[in-house]
Amino acid sequence: TPYKTWRAVMQLPAVASTLAKCITTPSSAAPADSVGEATADSVGEGDAAADVFVVWGSSIGWLVFYASLTYGVRSRGVELLEELVERSREVEKACNVKNVAFEQNDVLQDTLEDAAVLLLASQCWDAPLRAAVCAKLEKEARPGLLVIDYVPSLQDSPLFTLEGQVQGEVSWNDRQWFYVYRRA
Repeated sequence: TPYKTWRAVMQLPAVASTLAKCITTPSSAAPADSVGEATADSVGEGDAAADVFVVWGSSIGWLVFYASLTYGVRSRGVELLEELVERSREVEKACNVKNVAFEQNDVLQDTLEDAAVLLLASQCWDAPLRAAVCAKLEKEARPGLLVIDYVPSLQDSPLFTLEGQVQGEVSWNDRQWFYVYRRA
């Protein structure tokens, strides 16, 4: 997902306001309008137990790096493939990126305890995995968790409400929809 498209998703009001509560480190790279109402006064005001931007299916980590470097939020990527996790860690070390972590794990085994925003890189997941992830989210997600998805996986869940959606360009589609849900 190109940075420009990712930024458009992050600037949706529900996402921007949630990220503003998660900021732990001011980012000198962050554009002035990057998080809506985020200010130096709001740094560190997030719930310490749930202030992390989490990506399930993080691949080589770009979305995790985007969140940390643009907004100064703690960010965590979960990826099943060891080679991709290793590459993410190499970039983290080579570029001295702070506030990021990469874990090799099955998303169905991951915890949601630290997540304020969960991005599902689900566009290439099969239907059984999407259904299992939805069931996990319905069972384990705490109220208020914001979930961003490339597909409308949670549209039929009575526990999640659609907070916003936006289209953006990605490598496989000129007009990819992104959906933002909040756990009631």
